[in-house]
Amino acid sequence: MERAVADGAAASAGPLTRDPRDKAGHYSPSGVFGDPTLATWQKGERIVTGVIEDILKDLDELARAPLPPPGPPAER
Repeated sequence: MERAVADGAAASAGPLTRDPRDKAGHYSPSGVFGDPTLATWQKGERIVTGVIEDILKDLDELARAPLPPPGPPAER
């Protein structure tokens, strides 16, 4: 965290980029888009816990889904 810096705050159109030659992109020399100095381990733990809960929910739904009928795959 001692090396964390806020960067990329000046919003511009285009995709995120670290390439200063890309004039159509939102450039950040550090690769940071936002303010990581506001991060805490508690915030990170909350995010990771939420992501894991979502993945487990999706897996449970997939496990309950009916299997496709046997045979060749349907034409698209």
